[in-house]
Amino acid sequence: MKKVLLDLEDLKTNYFMVLVAFRNQALLQQWSHNDIENVLNEARSGDYQHILKTIKKYCIKPTH
Repeated sequence: MKKVLLDLEDLKTNYFMVLVAFRNQALLQQWSHNDIENVLNEARSGDYQHILKTIKKYCIKPTH
């Protein structure tokens, strides 16, 4: 499973920002539009906790 380098810690209070940040980072990391939409559709299929759980599944926190 591919992962997007993204730190979600500062975004957790706003589901819209979580989705936008994921989309932007995935595009920068050359994910296909289809792969991105599949993840976003999966995330949007539930409540806020489901969004976070789904997006976290496809992310890895960058190490600085």
